[in-house]
Amino acid sequence: MEVNPGLRSWNVKQGLGKWMSQEASTVFPLDYPDDYPAFTLPEDGIITLDWDIAPDSYSISYWTEDVWLDGTDAVMTDGQIYDQGFLMPEEDIPALVTVQAQWDQRIFRGWYGSVGYVFRVIPNT
Repeated sequence: MEVNPGLRSWNVKQGLGKWMSQEASTVFPLDYPDDYPAFTLPEDGIITLDWDIAPDSYSISYWTEDVWLDGTDAVMTDGQIYDQGFLMPEEDIPALVTVQAQWDQRIFRGWYGSVGYVFRVIPNT
């Protein structure tokens, strides 16, 4: 799955065979990294994702702080998926994290789509 951290798209069944599609984009996260909500890293290093309806698939990627401060080589690191979340290495904190989720099945009144979340993970001090 390609990560596009600023894009959201949804397709909603309107009835009688009609669908409504909506797509929106936001600024690139590295342009304003301090504007995103910050969460402290739990002691076990596992960040749990709480979904009302779990996506069919999701990916985790992040930029370490040195990348967003330097900006010359903005390479993302793939996060290690762990159960219903991901394992965040303490040595990579602080980090700007993107979660890209995809719902492929038409469930609950016929909607499906994708969403990207962005947040910071900071040391537990």
